[in-house]
Amino acid sequence: MCIYCNSAVSAHIISVEQGEDWSPGVSAYVRGGALHVEVDADDNYYFAAPVNYCPMCGRKLGGDAL
Repeated sequence: MCIYCNSAVSAHIISVEQGEDWSPGVSAYVRGGALHVEVDADDNYYFAAPVNYCPMCGRKLGGDAL
């Protein structure tokens, strides 16, 4: 189990702060068998999609390791 799919840690796969040029901030992480993506712009956007495998280490989520 890597730090990205370990639910106790919830490390960000990507985390970019909102820039001074008004570029949006973006963060993505795996929690509870889903890939969560947050975009911080004028309006905040949030998206979560179920994933079967960790995008970083490939471990099957919600079951035994590969």
